[in-house]
Amino acid sequence: MDTKVIRNIFVFIFVVILSGWIGVLVDSVLTEQPKGDSLGMGIWLVLPMLTAIAITICSKGNWNDIGFKPNFKGNIKWYLIAVLIFPVVTAIVLIIGATTKWID
Repeated sequence: MDTKVIRNIFVFIFVVILSGWIGVLVDSVLTEQPKGDSLGMGIWLVLPMLTAIAITICSKGNWNDIGFKPNFKGNIKWYLIAVLIFPVVTAIVLIIGATTKWID
């Protein structure tokens, strides 16, 4: 494996681990935040994606390696299932909850 690839992997791993601790630090400093929707959680979720984009730009890598290319040819039914599964399951749960009076 190329040394640049190994270096980029280690940089990505380091930043991902560090992003969690940065998020914890931000959450400990900013105590008046809603539970589960904190700025630290946002940092922890977004920083790995930004790191992958920055590494790709700085190393003049190929954008095909970043994984944003969908493969619709021959797989359209799986994409439709993936798009429809969440609304269908949500509707089923809401219907069951409404008929059994578990939800208002």
